[in-house]
Amino acid sequence: MFVLMAIGFFLWSTHTLFEQKRGWKVYAKKLNLNYVAGSMMQSPSMAGEIKGYRVNFYPQITENSQGQRSTQNVIEVFLNNIPDTLCVVASPGFSDFVAALDLPEPFNVDDSHWPKNALARSFEDEMPQSWFMENKDRISAIELLIKLPFETAFVADGEQAFIAIRTPNPISDPKKINQVVNKIIQIVTLLESENQEAKTEEGSEDDHVK
Repeated sequence: MFVLMAIGFFLWSTHTLFEQKRGWKVYAKKLNLNYVAGSMMQSPSMAGEIKGYRVNFYPQITENSQGQRSTQNVIEVFLNNIPDTLCVVASPGFSDFVAALDLPEPFNVDDSHWPKNALARSFEDEMPQSWFMENKDRISAIELLIKLPFETAFVADGEQAFIAIRTPNPISDPKKINQVVNKIIQIVTLLESENQEAKTEEGSEDDHVK
């Protein structure tokens, strides 16, 4: 019985991985991404640019508190406009990632749309909440991010910034991959929103010229 179950699990895993490789290859070809199949029993990876944003797709081995290891699939979309702040904001499922970054100072944004369960960390003198409050679209972006049915994170270090999602689901269907990526890009676009003060000043200058 145990042997039959082991064989069944192996066949199921192999089929799932095969479907992922096939779906990701189709998606990579359609979007002109660099596709790497990996070994026979390894998840594939992709990298390139979608709608003007740099993207990465890759497998990640994670380990839970019981020492059990599993393969997760990660999608990253990088912002083009780098925020003037340093922080990480993540869903509870990404606590291992937050811990690995070792940012010591928790922070909270005083807004009703800021997710109460978000893990938000920075350095003491950074004050990232001020950056989020400069445009409410950035808060809306975090609200949407934490609501996604994946482990999610927003990371900014002053030199680069990106959204990452992590899931055991291989997301083999190219249409579903596209839906997920488009949703992440929507969130990235909100995070790139200009400061409200800057927009107001720009509007005033335009009125003066007229």
